[in-house]
Amino acid sequence: MSLTSPPHARLQTHANGATPKPKPPGWWLGRFQPTHAPTQAPYPIALSSFCVFTFVTLDILVCITCYFTQQEVTARVFMPLFECPSKRCNVNRAKGNLILQLRASKFLKFQEAKLQELSEHVPKGHIPRTMTVHFRGELTRKVSPGDVVELSGIFLPIPYTGFRAMRAGLVADTYLEAMSISHFKKKYEE
Repeated sequence: MSLTSPPHARLQTHANGATPKPKPPGWWLGRFQPTHAPTQAPYPIALSSFCVFTFVTLDILVCITCYFTQQEVTARVFMPLFECPSKRCNVNRAKGNLILQLRASKFLKFQEAKLQELSEHVPKGHIPRTMTVHFRGELTRKVSPGDVVELSGIFLPIPYTGFRAMRAGLVADTYLEAMSISHFKKKYEE
C-alpha cells in the first residue's frame, strides 16, 4: 500500500509558492452560512429606565457546626439555604444553622430599561415595537429616558413563572442582555 496521495488530492500551489486556504464543502456549511445584517439599522429611543437593583451572584453562609458553606446563585430569583448541606453535618445528623455573611457575599448592579423604535423608522399606520433590555455591572445608569442609543447584546428568553405561567399562551418572554452601548443623542430634543 502506497502512502503517497494521488495527484488530484495534492495541494495546489500558486506561482508565488503560497498554498490556498482550503474551503469546506458546500454541504458542510448548509444553513449555517453567514449572512450580513443591513448597514443602516433603526436606532431605538429609551422610554423608561428603572432604578438600579443588586443581584446576588455568590451567597456566603457560615454554618455554626462546620463553619463554612457557600451557595452560588445562577437564577434571577433564589431562596437562601436554612440547613447546612455539608457532609459533616449530614454524618453527625446535625441541622447546622446558617448565618448569612453580607460582607463576604458578591453582589452585582442590575438595571432594566424599555426601548422603542423611533417614529421615523416606523411605517405609516404601524405601532412602534418595544423591547426590554437588561444592563449589568458598569453598564447600569448609562441610559436615561429620551436617549437615542445603539445596543449590542444577546437576545435571551425569560421563562414565565408562577400564576403567569399557567395562564400565558407563550412559554417565555424575551429580553436583550446588553453588552455595549453607544449614544447618538443624550436627549431626544437635541
